[in-house]
Amino acid sequence: MIFLMKKVKLVLVAFAFLLIAPTASFALIDASVFGGYTLPSGSYINTKGFQKGFDAHLNTDFLVIFKLGVGGFYRNSDIKITGNQKFSKQQVGIDAYGALSIPLMPVDPYLKFRSAVWDKVGGSYQGSAEHFKAYSWGIGALLTVLPVPGIISVGLYGEYLFDKSKNSGKKANGHTLNLGIRADLF
Repeated sequence: MIFLMKKVKLVLVAFAFLLIAPTASFALIDASVFGGYTLPSGSYINTKGFQKGFDAHLNTDFLVIFKLGVGGFYRNSDIKITGNQKFSKQQVGIDAYGALSIPLMPVDPYLKFRSAVWDKVGGSYQGSAEHFKAYSWGIGALLTVLPVPGIISVGLYGEYLFDKSKNSGKKANGHTLNLGIRADLF
């Protein structure tokens, strides 16, 4: 319970920081949909399979070239437990990124971190819902393809994430490659 309270405090501090930080951002919020593929990494639970999901962030800029976004995500993955049995793994959680956004450059590299508040393996596998036991971190790049500052811009992105999680005490780590489309609003 103490661990959960520390996570909640961390999230509240991050949101408060975004609300009081000076901003010059044209993109106050963003939303994206993505799909990808995961390969296992020394796990009991084979995380190999396709996945899909969406995320959204509240954004701010610092010194014109640094962007910070904090929000949430939903991800649904197909995984294997043993043999050819396939199951669905769902995650809901906190998503944050820091990007380098050089003016007049169409590509923005970024670092990303995710913490699943809720992580559940469904189907006939008797895993229970886990809380704060799944994390992802990695790198990516966003290519802006339709820039209309002040209204909307649309971009395509690719990212690599290392996923570290446990379900019912068993490792379910993996390497994920995602492709997605993102819209920056306002």
